[in-house]
Amino acid sequence: MSAFMLVIFVLKFFIPGFFSVLFRAYGLGYKSKKSLLLGLTVYTIFAAGLSAVLITVIGYGEFTHISPIVMAASSMAVLLFTTDRISTTIFLQLLQGCMNTAVSVLLNLIRTVFSLSYPMLVAMIAVVFPLLYFVALRYWAKPLRFMADHIHAELPSLIAIPLIINAIVSFLPTYPPQSFSRYPVYITAMMLAVELAYFLFVYTFYQNLRQINRLLREEAKGQLLEAEILSYQESLEIARQTRHDLRHHNALVLDYLENGDTAGAMSYLRQNDHALETAQPKRFSVNPTANAVLRIYSRKAQEAGIFFDILVDLPEVLPLSAPELGALLSNLLENAMDACEKVEPAHRRISFSTRTDEHGLRLEIRNSVAHATAFVDGMPLSIKPGGGMGTKSISRMIKTHGGMLRFGQENDTFFTQILLPLKR
Repeated sequence: MSAFMLVIFVLKFFIPGFFSVLFRAYGLGYKSKKSLLLGLTVYTIFAAGLSAVLITVIGYGEFTHISPIVMAASSMAVLLFTTDRISTTIFLQLLQGCMNTAVSVLLNLIRTVFSLSYPMLVAMIAVVFPLLYFVALRYWAKPLRFMADHIHAELPSLIAIPLIINAIVSFLPTYPPQSFSRYPVYITAMMLAVELAYFLFVYTFYQNLRQINRLLREEAKGQLLEAEILSYQESLEIARQTRHDLRHHNALVLDYLENGDTAGAMSYLRQNDHALETAQPKRFSVNPTANAVLRIYSRKAQEAGIFFDILVDLPEVLPLSAPELGALLSNLLENAMDACEKVEPAHRRISFSTRTDEHGLRLEIRNSVAHATAFVDGMPLSIKPGGGMGTKSISRMIKTHGGMLRFGQENDTFFTQILLPLKR
């Protein structure tokens, strides 16, 4: 075997694996540049070096039988730079590796059907896999990161699934011997069918995880809202009791004054005034649900150093139910706060305003943003893993009640505008 062909055979396996490791690092996170460089170095030495030695010793044909094991072992160099647990890292690496396998199978089919040379195959691999890498970063990284962040148990059983899939797809073309060279279209179709079934499972699994996560977040928001409303009601009760006891306070102040103790009267009034301020809850709106949500997020904004400007003209009764109104306002304000936290502290600002007129309820939220927002069909494109659920929930709710929704950006300010009819 010539040195040229040895390099060609090594590159055939090395290039897909190398871009797989790059995707794992830049798509799903890594600890540091130093650890990433170490991991890529180990992968290169192990994958390229061991493959070259084995091909030289046992021949290319025999090496193809064990190449899946060699490349899978090489890809575990990601453990040197990953930020995840070992089980999560293995799960992610095996899962995203199926993408490389499917593309490699198609390229091998093209080579076999058109009787192309191995150098031509490697040239196709060198062109296709960088493109696949960029496509995967855009569309595949977020779902994988979301699944990794929301799987808290049963990872061993989930790891077994991609292991079985990889084993089936790897051994289909090699057993019985020469099966791929004799039946390339049939074997490729079988391999892609297995991969497609697995991708459908992963997609369904991902969508269910997103739905479960959304429901859990909505439940947590609902519980927080209930607690806030209860706290608000308790504060009102305290305020009512304080007003009820006002005549006793007046009697005490009168007694101080009748005895010439002006300083005592003033001290008592100051203490009582402080007690009244403490007992009086902050009120943004006559609508209890809206008031509770605004109280929650005004506190969060204060803790995050965000200037929160609130101007509310909201009727007590709305066409939205209390859970719907709570979810709507919570999603809007949570998105606004997430965007503000990426802005320099001195420029963090949220403006929340509502007004009612003959057309209905008009609501607008404006918040600072650090970067230009991408829009798809008028909807903002989320850059968070698994993001966009809150925006979609808002859109569905507004459409259900016959309203209008608009998103936009003006310079460094993102805005959401809603028009909701009060009667239908």
